[in-house]
Amino acid sequence: MPSEESGLVASSRTEWSETQDSKEWDDFVTQNGGSFFHLWSWRKVLEHGDSRPLYLICRDRGGRILAACPFFLEVGRRGRHISQMQLASLPDCPTAGPLVSPLAKDPAQLISSLRKSRRSSLLHPVTAMVIKTHQQPIIDLLKALGDTYDSASDLFILDLHEKPPEHVWHKGFQKHDREAVKYYEEKGTEFGFARSEGDYSDYLALERGSVLHQDERADFLQRLRSNLGSRLGVALVRFGDKTIAGNTMLFDSLNSIIHLGIIRFSSIRNIHSSVTYINWKTISWANEHGFRYVNFGAYPADKSSNLAHPFFRLKDRFEITLVPRYRFTLSIPNVPYAIARRINRVV
Repeated sequence: MPSEESGLVASSRTEWSETQDSKEWDDFVTQNGGSFFHLWSWRKVLEHGDSRPLYLICRDRGGRILAACPFFLEVGRRGRHISQMQLASLPDCPTAGPLVSPLAKDPAQLISSLRKSRRSSLLHPVTAMVIKTHQQPIIDLLKALGDTYDSASDLFILDLHEKPPEHVWHKGFQKHDREAVKYYEEKGTEFGFARSEGDYSDYLALERGSVLHQDERADFLQRLRSNLGSRLGVALVRFGDKTIAGNTMLFDSLNSIIHLGIIRFSSIRNIHSSVTYINWKTISWANEHGFRYVNFGAYPADKSSNLAHPFFRLKDRFEITLVPRYRFTLSIPNVPYAIARRINRVV
């Protein structure tokens, strides 16, 4: 049996444990279909204040990594008292969840052991693991566990190979959409990326759009800039001497996808939508630079099927494919002792 410090016993063959090895983690993620949000650099974006990571890997007896799952501790409070604690994979991002290597002979056992290898916590127990994923093999494994799940939101994905910008222009756009793009083009509107501190300030000064993502406050944007480097772009649209729209873009070259953040726009509006224009310029830029997919984010399924809702119009206008994103809640009556020690230090 391993010691309490060495890991969490999953079975006689495998073992879950916390890792601090960023290179080993990223190597496993990139070789096993991980998303942009699985990478260690995203952990650094989320890691601040009370937001604490617990990144778990499962090894076989020979030391090979067979599975990995990133978590962050979420603490619920009632007044000054802790009401509940859960592990989320991952908060404030479209998707995350477990990754399993093709070398794993029994993936179901690995996923089950993530929840079942548990002992009692000395302090406040973790009550659940919350996992968001769109990867069908992982969805199938998690469904088989029999825990609570829902598919209340969908990822809005545009496949530029199937529906390039010219297809969107002729098949998705209505007359007023094309007129909006032509209007801004004729007025010499500029599309580009933030370069100076003034550019970033202009972006933050715009109104926040109605999408469900982590709010790009100044502190969050600074963490993005500090940890993502060239994998982050802040797109801006300038109309005359004013910035009228902006959006954050996360470049995932490994999976040929751009993830869009919060669209912000000017309170000075006319009949031509600056949001339609920046989205059009974004997909055109993505196509020109060799990206296959644009992820517009995760949206409530009921809203995206409502003909009168802006989310439906976004889906319809850009010929977007809906990819179901499931949220699983794995109940944990008792927390593994090694995790408890980690959590107790955080608390």
